Amino acid sequence: MDARKFLWYNSVGTFALVGIIFCRSNRKWKGKWKPIILWRLRLGATSLAKLERDIDGITQKMLLEQLKELMDYGFVEKKSYEGYPLRVEYSLTDGMGREILEALRIMQHIGIDYL
Repeated sequence: MDARKFLWYNSVGTFALVGIIFCRSNRKWKGKWKPIILWRLRLGATSLAKLERDIDGITQKMLLEQLKELMDYGFVEKKSYEGYPLRVEYSLTDGMGREILEALRIMQHIGIDYL
């Protein structure tokens, strides 16, 4: 449903629109591993092996699945280098990837201060 149509029919107004936007964006980065991966990538580009070592308890299969979803959503980018051995690095995108860190920082602040 188009958000403008939802506002037209909803008497709550802007608050309803904010709720829709939050729910839609939250689907893209919620879960056990995505926030942890995003938080680790704030330190800079890194290899899959390094990510796997740094994130305790994640399997390579789960890491690859989560990275693929984060790339599909535009939060993470993958850079492949030519040559042997093959080298791949993952990093936050300049736009959405860096912006999502602000949301994670706010949630971290709320968690520390209020929960």
